[in-house]
Amino acid sequence: ILFAQEPVFPNGGHIDDAMWYEGDNTVRAYTYNAKTKELQPEKKGIIEVRNELIRAISHCKKVAAVLGADEHSYSKVLIDKNVPVGNMKKDDKNNNGKLGDEGEEYSCLSDLKYPTWYFSAGDA
Repeated sequence: ILFAQEPVFPNGGHIDDAMWYEGDNTVRAYTYNAKTKELQPEKKGIIEVRNELIRAISHCKKVAAVLGADEHSYSKVLIDKNVPVGNMKKDDKNNNGKLGDEGEEYSCLSDLKYPTWYFSAGDA
């Protein structure tokens, strides 16, 4: 079992942050550059990073579940290569960096190897 403070697949109090930001891949982590003394955005957005995490987890047969907290509710979902979770390269038809706009659908990540349970639990 892996543990994450924020849910990988939020469905309640954290759909506008956690690892989803309402499908907005323009959200970036920032790294401090000591030379310029400025924060610089990372190249990949939150959805791309989340999908990399999902892929890495799905290639570990010893990981059966990921437990996320801070969701103010309980949920579970089994993610495998047949579940549409969203792929920026395929699904962002209008190239605005966001998933789920009108006319856009969510694709599966066909390269996932082992199914993994994702749990979210927590309280206010």
